[in-house]
Amino acid sequence: MKKINLLILMFIVSSVMMISSCKKNDSSIDLTKGLTGTYEGTLEFTDLKTSSPAISDIAKLNDYSISIHCYGENFDTAFIMDLYQNGDSTMLCFTDNDFEHEYDHQMTSGHHMMDNSNWQLWSDHMNTDHSDGDQHYGEFSKSGHTFSYRFKIPGTTTPISKVFTGTLVK
Repeated sequence: MKKINLLILMFIVSSVMMISSCKKNDSSIDLTKGLTGTYEGTLEFTDLKTSSPAISDIAKLNDYSISIHCYGENFDTAFIMDLYQNGDSTMLCFTDNDFEHEYDHQMTSGHHMMDNSNWQLWSDHMNTDHSDGDQHYGEFSKSGHTFSYRFKIPGTTTPISKVFTGTLVK
């Protein structure tokens, strides 16, 4: 009988621990809040000084990562980015292998770790994950409900790019 009571008690304690550990931490910060949706705007081809209508659809992947699908006339691309707070702006940076490919070095091991109280701050990201000269290509303005991103055109010898600038419509 003692073994059964002990097993029941162990089951109850382990169940309570498992349920409490699976609850979302109330102090977590959802950096995607207010950013997801459809942005309508223009895609400017910087070297030609021409532009055309374009749309960017932004979807939440988790509290700090989004997928971006940008498309317009003769342009259609999709990719994933991480988010960081920077005052009224939310800045974008590459994730995992894309980060290493772009910057030729890896992120720090504590990247986006919730036990680091500064994990969501742009200044912390820049100080811990980047080297001098690393460039970034996009951001959201929270007050203006706008999104901008500069796309590099691969395989060119000059810094030709397309720049999307849009406003949240839904």
